[in-house]
Amino acid sequence: QPDNETNTGWILRVDNALANAFARQKEWRLALVTLDHMLEHLPTNDDNNDDDPITAAAYRVEIYSRQGRLFLQAGAVAE
Repeated sequence: QPDNETNTGWILRVDNALANAFARQKEWRLALVTLDHMLEHLPTNDDNNDDDPITAAAYRVEIYSRQGRLFLQAGAVAE
């Protein structure tokens, strides 16, 4: 189990850096796909982990917010 958590941590950090880089380069689709990948790798309450469910929910909300900002920047959503 600890190895899986370590791998997940690295995956999330790399995906975060990639999403930031893609957004700076205005590669909206790549940034959105990377954020989706982050959502897939976030721990869930079903994983029987010791993480606070509120913290896990906050991470998800932050990623959804970033996706929304990307849609606004790409012009896919009116302000």
